[in-house]
Amino acid sequence: MEQYGKDMEKAENVVIYGERVLFVKRVPVDLFGSPGFAYVVFDPKRYADESRKYLIAAKEDKKSDSDIDEGLKFKGKLIFIASFKVAELEIIPLYYTRQSVENIFGIMKNDLEILPLRVHSVETFRGYLLLNFIALLVRLSLQRQLDPKYTVEDVIQFPTTL
Repeated sequence: MEQYGKDMEKAENVVIYGERVLFVKRVPVDLFGSPGFAYVVFDPKRYADESRKYLIAAKEDKKSDSDIDEGLKFKGKLIFIASFKVAELEIIPLYYTRQSVENIFGIMKNDLEILPLRVHSVETFRGYLLLNFIALLVRLSLQRQLDPKYTVEDVIQFPTTL
């Protein structure tokens, strides 16, 4: 992040995902002796949200200006590591898909009370995992078929806007 997270806001790094504008930079890296890629992402909206919260807390804690500047360097930035090349336009949907899946599992676990699973065999558990994996594949397939300006959530919630 120190090396590649600077100067992200350039037209060559722009990726538009739905209504979000992000900046993505792909950098070759060494993954324990194998070639790989780091995807450095800067999200200005996330930066604004994280920075606001951080600055309020930092000023209340009477942090020094240099400590505050150090803490601000990483706000709104993410790094994804992959062992294969992924198009910059696909990195963000992959991230949000993972985040969506985590949210869905959270809803299933907390609101639908699927835990404990109440399965009586390893086969049943494997079947459950397979169904969830298939649902993930369907979602990814839908996302790939959509125009990049739409998300799966947009299509499900507002199908008439297409």
